[in-house]
Amino acid sequence: LLEAAHGGMRPALPGAGPSLRFTIVNNGRDNHVEISQGEVIHLGRGSRSAVVVDHQSASSSHVELSVGPGLGGDSALVLRARDRSQNGTGIVDRALGGFAEADVRLLSKERPEELR
Repeated sequence: LLEAAHGGMRPALPGAGPSLRFTIVNNGRDNHVEISQGEVIHLGRGSRSAVVVDHQSASSSHVELSVGPGLGGDSALVLRARDRSQNGTGIVDRALGGFAEADVRLLSKERPEELR
């Protein structure tokens, strides 16, 4: 089970531009992640993934994460995810307030989607 919680935005190294910090909970362990605008990282079974997911159902590069400006026209950065797996990746929209099967939606393989 992976959970993500946004940790806010702050400047990264000088000249690197803004970044987004968040925590991914993977098998009960907190993985603190920071992504700069324009950077792309991966979650998956592969050893080169930013967060290694040790589960047989995970692909070596299961999910691609990136950060960029939101589509709403403001300057706030948003986290984006894109499915890179063979079997699909379901996410739970916490804004729906629960964790029922009806709350799970599949990520797009074609383009990154904003996570809220």
